[in-house]
Amino acid sequence: MSQASALEAVRRFHDILILVSHEGVRTAYEVAQRLDMPLSSAYVLVAEMERLACLTRDESGYLLAGTRTHQMGLAACGMQVPAQHLAPLVRYLRDHTGETAFTARLTDRLVVGTVATGSSAHHVIVQAFQTYQLPADAPAADSGAVWRLTIVDPQENGASQVNQMHLSVHALALAHDRGTPPDKQLVMAVACTDMTDAVARNIARRLHEVAQFFDNTRERQQD
Repeated sequence: MSQASALEAVRRFHDILILVSHEGVRTAYEVAQRLDMPLSSAYVLVAEMERLACLTRDESGYLLAGTRTHQMGLAACGMQVPAQHLAPLVRYLRDHTGETAFTARLTDRLVVGTVATGSSAHHVIVQAFQTYQLPADAPAADSGAVWRLTIVDPQENGASQVNQMHLSVHALALAHDRGTPPDKQLVMAVACTDMTDAVARNIARRLHEVAQFFDNTRERQQD
């Protein structure tokens, strides 16, 4: 493969990952249309990216960034965590709460990672790579403690106070970055639509179950 061909393949690989992270596409035909790419190239690339676990599919057949892609992203952030377990744990939270569950990178903002859309009648929509601002008085995400806060979609900053998109979440830290401050973490979160005490207790219990499984898995891998 010539250098020009290799660079073009890398560019298309990048473009497909960006596309599936921001738009719902199911087929190579849709990928080719959205990216103005030859159909034959789209078929070959999508198939190869799925084979390499750089792409995967959700329960509805939509293409998503795969386990290997997430693992590279976590490693780039200094997090040595098993990416292959994140999607099943997110789905477990969704299935046992009915609410939308997701992983997120926590800094001064919350950047969404893997998502499982809720099944409750009033579930909220959260998308991968969506970024939310934390309030100035946000509680610290202490290790082992479930924290609860309201976050705001920064894309809605120009909207009125009434129309801004506020999202209530329960979250629990899963992993700290190596050698970085504790406010930069990987968290598991559940977007809440029902704030009763019973619902909050169930979400907290499920988050602790997920965190325990995650910790046990990491310990086994390090042994």
